[in-house]
Amino acid sequence: MRFSERNKTVIGVSGIAVIVVVLAVALNSGAIYRSLTSHGYRAAFPEAGGLLVGDEVRIGGLTVGKVGSIDLEGDHVAVSFSVESDARLGALTSAAIKTQTPLGRKFLQVEPVGDGVLEPGSEIPLARTNSPYDIAQALSDLTTTTGQIDTGKLAESLDTVATTFSDTPPALRAALTGVQQLSQTIASRDDALRRLLAGGNSLSGVLAERSGQITTLIGDGNLLLDELYRRRDAIHVLLANTTMVVTQLRGVVDDNQAQIGPALAELEKTLDLLNSNDRNIAAAIHGVGRYARTLGEAVGSGPFFYAYIANLAPTNLAPVLPQLLQQGSR
Repeated sequence: MRFSERNKTVIGVSGIAVIVVVLAVALNSGAIYRSLTSHGYRAAFPEAGGLLVGDEVRIGGLTVGKVGSIDLEGDHVAVSFSVESDARLGALTSAAIKTQTPLGRKFLQVEPVGDGVLEPGSEIPLARTNSPYDIAQALSDLTTTTGQIDTGKLAESLDTVATTFSDTPPALRAALTGVQQLSQTIASRDDALRRLLAGGNSLSGVLAERSGQITTLIGDGNLLLDELYRRRDAIHVLLANTTMVVTQLRGVVDDNQAQIGPALAELEKTLDLLNSNDRNIAAAIHGVGRYARTLGEAVGSGPFFYAYIANLAPTNLAPVLPQLLQQGSR
């Protein structure tokens, strides 16, 4: 059966199915490659600690995989991750969530420990995992906790304590008076402290959102410094060679002083002559320009032309040629 006689609907459906399969394989090529060249493991953490899906998995500072999923299972968080096939994990392997950048970007640090081999698909228990300290979350908790403090009641309580101990010895009374003044200061600055802590919380959030850009900026700065260090040697060689050339030229000048001196003197005379005839040279150049324009018009006007150049043989004889011919005839 010829191709033109086949069922076009079947051909179209088959072509669309092939295209869908090819696109699916192309879009998931990374996951397919990792599944073929790496093993999957799980780790239980008391909290996610800012770890995200797609973050790096490192062993000894080298990236060996990525975080695949983060799920809540009961009282802990289960993190699924992949590790390259050639990386050996011991039976007592531990895992920890580490901070990659000062702005909160995290990665999963795996420490191969123990004899034997951790079987693919195994889970690292809570006893061998550790979550990081999150400064952004700490600032947020501090802001929330501070906001819940009733500063008015706190100041009233401290005032009551100071009044109760008013008849105590002078040293204790002075200390309590200081406590009372401190409570009044805290109460008077309550709104300012709230705004300061709220601003710190907002700043930490913005920095966390821009962590990728700031990390890229720091990385580009490191590349720039590396390039400057590499160019430093080239600049040093250039300066050394320049110094050598200057030394050689000084030697050439010293060796040829007798020849260079008269040449410079003649050059100076030539410059003086040119300077003294500056107006004549300028006038000559101006005249040459006018002559060139006129000559161009004459050449372009017909198949022949006549030109006169003063003081240049034989045209310089044109003014006196009639007189010479007349004298010759006599």
